[in-house]
Amino acid sequence: EIMKDYMHLLQLHNVTPVITIAPFSRAYNKHINPECKEAVWEMLERLPGEVHFIDFNESDYFDDEDFMDTDYLGLDGAIKFSYLLNEIFKGA
Repeated sequence: EIMKDYMHLLQLHNVTPVITIAPFSRAYNKHINPECKEAVWEMLERLPGEVHFIDFNESDYFDDEDFMDTDYLGLDGAIKFSYLLNEIFKGA
């Protein structure tokens, strides 16, 4: 319900939301419950209006060296992630 209310507010202001999931290490991703991931996708599909969703865990762009531990980017990984976000949203 919170997301639906938030979507309504964004629509009132002509804002298209972009929901992003920052990358996790491969070791962390191995332990993510597929049912939980599916539940997130289903929730997003039920939202009213247009929603863009980017899961950076679906990409091979990040290596284990980009992380300081299993789920936090290190400095080089954060710089890489910031660059990627900037490229994606450039001119948006």
